[in-house]
Amino acid sequence: MLDAWVRADARDRAAVLYEALWLRIAGPRRLMNAAARLSRLPDRRRFDQIMTDFTTGATSPSEVRARRDVFTGRAFRELEWQVSLVVRGRRRTADALHRRARVVVELDGAAFHTTRRQVARDRERDADFAAEGWLTVRFSFGDLRDRPDWCRRTLAAILERRHRA
Repeated sequence: MLDAWVRADARDRAAVLYEALWLRIAGPRRLMNAAARLSRLPDRRRFDQIMTDFTTGATSPSEVRARRDVFTGRAFRELEWQVSLVVRGRRRTADALHRRARVVVELDGAAFHTTRRQVARDRERDADFAAEGWLTVRFSFGDLRDRPDWCRRTLAAILERRHRA
């Protein structure tokens, strides 16, 4: 994995790393340990920042990509990450949350959101949030990777409209 990071074009390194983590080719701690043994690693600071996100609360490559590359800047400064809430008597953790707009952002990857059972679980979760006045907005890893501008525009528009309401 570290060889792929070294050999990838600088623009593609993060994407290569996200894909490897998503596919569970290697875990973040194992990659960090291997990188620590190298005297030189291109873009080491960026690599370390991404790995730190994983080891300090981020639970998926989707979340790291969203936090680090997509939902950045002024429009998203009020987003809170990995927020635990009690919703209809159950503890739920939102990938991201905007309290003032009452918006929950869920970042879905194929590994945990594609089977019939997983989709049903997500729908129940969304309905529970809605019953408490929260709007759930879902973005896939593919959306974050392939259409980051659309993700930014869409969420910014939702937050703006909810603020005005």
